[in-house]
Amino acid sequence: MGPQLREPLSVADGWDHFHLFDSLLGTAEIGVGRRWESGVESAQIWFETEKWDEQIGACTGAADYQHVVASDNGYFATAFVFVGDVDELPAGSVLELPTEGDDIYPDLYSYLVVRVDEITKYT
Repeated sequence: MGPQLREPLSVADGWDHFHLFDSLLGTAEIGVGRRWESGVESAQIWFETEKWDEQIGACTGAADYQHVVASDNGYFATAFVFVGDVDELPAGSVLELPTEGDDIYPDLYSYLVVRVDEITKYT
């Protein structure tokens, strides 16, 4: 687990339903379990059928994306931290499925701030 994940997870080791159906995976869920597997499967399908890596300009493959946010609402809003090494996308960037490159966050903290701000506007 890279530093871009270790630091935020040291503060909040997971956060169920922080945004409606979306949950930040805790350290015990990264790499194992139903939510992890579902996110990895979604990413693999997206890479194979939709050419997600080409859409965002980082043609590397699903292995370079660390699943961090699971959605109980299918793949929509499932989020990943990029852990690869390409000029087009800095390591630590966070992206959601689906995306066309317009919703890329510089890090997990920035992503969570935006998502929590969205939900608090409606409560």
